[in-house]
Amino acid sequence: MFENETVDVPCSKCGAKHSKKIGWLKSTNQFTCSCGTIIKVESKDLHDKIATIERNIKKFFK
Repeated sequence: MFENETVDVPCSKCGAKHSKKIGWLKSTNQFTCSCGTIIKVESKDLHDKIATIERNIKKFFK
C-alpha cells in the first residue's frame, strides 16, 4: 500500500535527510550518507510500523 511513498531518513552524524521510498527501504538494510556514515535500516521495525499503519487505515475506512 505504501511502497511508493517517501520518508526522510536522517543521518545520525551530520543530520542530512535522505528521501527514500518505503519499498526501497524494505529491501535494503543499509546505505551510506554523503558524510560517509553508514545508515542502517531496521527492516523489522519498519515492517512492523507499516503493518500497524495499514491496519489502522483499514479500521478507519470500515
